Amino acid sequence: MKQFQLLLLSLFFAVSTVSLAQTTWYVNGASGDNGNDGQSESSAFATIYHAVDQSSDNDMIKVAAGTYTQPNILIDKSITIKGVDDDANAVIIQAQANEPDYIGTGAESNKRIISLGSSAEVTIKNMTLRYGNSTTAGGAIAVYAGQSITIDHCNLLNCYSGANGGAIISWGSINITNSCIANNVSGGLKGAAIFGQSSNDTQLNDITINNSVIYNNSVTGSNKDQGAAIFSENADATKGTITMNSSTLAYTKIINPANNPMAVGIRFIKGKSLTLTNSILFNSLENKWGTGLDIGGTDPQVFDIIEGRGINHHNIISNAYANAIGTDCIAGESATEAAISFGTFTKGANGVYTLPLLAGSVAIDAADATTAVSTDILGTSRGSAPDMGSFEYTTATTIQREAMEVSITPNPNNGAFKVKIANSDNSLLEVFALSGQKLYSSQLVAGTNSIVLPSDIKGIVLVKLIANGQTCTRKMLIR
Repeated sequence: MKQFQLLLLSLFFAVSTVSLAQTTWYVNGASGDNGNDGQSESSAFATIYHAVDQSSDNDMIKVAAGTYTQPNILIDKSITIKGVDDDANAVIIQAQANEPDYIGTGAESNKRIISLGSSAEVTIKNMTLRYGNSTTAGGAIAVYAGQSITIDHCNLLNCYSGANGGAIISWGSINITNSCIANNVSGGLKGAAIFGQSSNDTQLNDITINNSVIYNNSVTGSNKDQGAAIFSENADATKGTITMNSSTLAYTKIINPANNPMAVGIRFIKGKSLTLTNSILFNSLENKWGTGLDIGGTDPQVFDIIEGRGINHHNIISNAYANAIGTDCIAGESATEAAISFGTFTKGANGVYTLPLLAGSVAIDAADATTAVSTDILGTSRGSAPDMGSFEYTTATTIQREAMEVSITPNPNNGAFKVKIANSDNSLLEVFALSGQKLYSSQLVAGTNSIVLPSDIKGIVLVKLIANGQTCTRKMLIR
């Protein structure tokens, strides 16, 4: 009898092992073929679509370096899709070949990059998702009730949604770590980067962000109760959470401001729990009102209360417009752009974009060592005195503030704008179409320069400024 029981036990473990076995599939857009078996690098598939179709729960898909124009990837199983290199910029998945114009031209229903189906639990790692151009919510990713996605060491860049959620729309769970969400536009009023919603018991709307950057995302219009980089809207206090640690959220913009708009970093409506630690919430200087955090329709004492609705400690919150900021947070005059001292938004060695800190920042050594993430977004050890935000400053940091200290206002504009440049030595302004065609050029002088472009220049252009041996480029929308 005992031997029979051991035999049954052995069979059980054997079956369990088989059911949990992971198959690795390979994709190579340059040399692969969907007629291959996809089981090795030398016999890789050509498309991610086909690899997803062939995969099963718990499988891994490894994607070779390259650019894949493959919109509307539906993932209805629990799998991992990973770039083969430890470089988030080596594997690029895009919904279309060109950057959208952010006003809806060429947008199509659900022309995003990834949508989850069934009860999928998906991990995306080491890649860049870009150029979603959707008329519906979620320019890059859609996560529905009962689904979850983990985004690790990725960039979500330059996507457009004609509705809410410039990059992500979610009624499920999203977990973002060591990643960057930047330059996305929501054509709606909510969620320049992320819009999460819970209106019934099946919609969890859980948002977790660690060691990440959310930078320069925009909504096309807003009134005072809308417009935010992360917008969490919930029916009551039973669902909807935001947890952010060691992250940087900065420069949210409202393109067509109206009715006393506020360019908000995080707007939390009702909801179950809001936990913010060791993070920087700094907002745009381009709009009349701007705040790092706004709580609406919720008990104003949402933080640090007996019921455990959330905590807020060791953060920088600009224009603190919410109660319960916390005695160990930095706000007011010490939460200004000059005090935080950001460097230039730039790509790190691991391919993930970051917004660094410079020497003298109030964020340096100001985080809580017991709760901060041990390494920063670039993999730098934080040590015993960690910094607030996603970036850890060290004396070996080579990122510097831009030498030209340039400002262009207003942006967007109708072709007339001002360029202020601190120093000038044979300075030049050039305007290019996204195709690379030069449209205009002009010499600049130190101080404020008034520029009027020819009337036929419209849409998204690149403004290139050259001065003092330095070059910088700004994107500008001309209506």
